[in-house]
Amino acid sequence: MAGSKIVWTPIGEAGTENVDLTNLGLQRLAGGVETDAERTITPAGRAVVLFHDIWSTYEVHVDGIHRTLDALAWLQLQSFLAHAQAGAEFTVQVDSAKTYSSTLSSGAARGATTLSVASTSGLSAGDTIVIEHATDPRRQSTSISGPPAPTSFSISPALHHAMPSGSAVRHFQYLEHCRCRSGELAFEERDAGLGAHLWDFRMRFRTFRA
Repeated sequence: MAGSKIVWTPIGEAGTENVDLTNLGLQRLAGGVETDAERTITPAGRAVVLFHDIWSTYEVHVDGIHRTLDALAWLQLQSFLAHAQAGAEFTVQVDSAKTYSSTLSSGAARGATTLSVASTSGLSAGDTIVIEHATDPRRQSTSISGPPAPTSFSISPALHHAMPSGSAVRHFQYLEHCRCRSGELAFEERDAGLGAHLWDFRMRFRTFRA
């Protein structure tokens, strides 16, 4: 796996900045899917569910960043801290070699095993992808079952439900749209007795749809 990175575009700018977490003592990178739904039980006993949103929440812990030995990363994290605390968007590349993001160029029916996209550049057989429905919160993870063609690829398992044209398709380790929750971001220096010049980075964030 290539390096894990946080990538952001500073507010008001066009170019991106990034900080590579690979060699900084990455202690935790974990998360899972959450949903916002309302369930109503009718008098007849039928359950009616209304889904509003679906997303993933992740935690990142990076321990022991040295103020001078890791000077560039330290400076970049200080800049990122200000960016994320303002509620601005960023990207997390869990595997920086896997940054595929596209959309379905045509609709796919339930049970489909081939998907059509604008381009498959960056995808390989065995990659896990996530497909997000274009107009509602449904999503499915599946794997590419063979070498991709230029504008299509085969998947296994097949689609559990139909996906319309425009549905997002991305590598599951590419968290393209992220924001921190209020108060869940810290970059703090340790007490000297716990290691001089060492800083610990903590972040809890959620993904969202563009």
